[in-house]
Amino acid sequence: MKAILYTTKYGATREYAEWLSAAAKIPSIDIKQDPDIARYDGLILGTPVFADHFRISKWMKTHWNTLKGKEIIIFSTGVKPNQGTIKEALPWVDKEISYHPLPGRVILEELRGIDWLIARIISIKDKSLVKDEVRQEHIKELIKAAKKL
Repeated sequence: MKAILYTTKYGATREYAEWLSAAAKIPSIDIKQDPDIARYDGLILGTPVFADHFRISKWMKTHWNTLKGKEIIIFSTGVKPNQGTIKEALPWVDKEISYHPLPGRVILEELRGIDWLIARIISIKDKSLVKDEVRQEHIKELIKAAKKL
């Protein structure tokens, strides 16, 4: 059995997870719901990326003993989706994982706290930071990979 497990902060990762769920006929579950990962043999993990940090990394490390025996695909969302690699973001991962970086969104009005401050400072020099690149068409390759999982 397969599942899409994700974490999200501002909704882009959830949006991709829901599109993928509908296209691949795989349930999507927010990790806040504490899913029983032992019951799945294949997992697609979705995470936002910020400053080369995968938001799901702490959860993955906590559950790595259960996860490492499963087939895993990771997709990430971020303003600069090709930030780093799995080995850089998750150096303790000791297996090959299919990785699909996807474009995300930054809408200043929706950001909170330090996220807003950092984005605001960066956007003064780089106007291209503030954008919404989340599109269903970006998951075509991820859908193919999910169906093969």
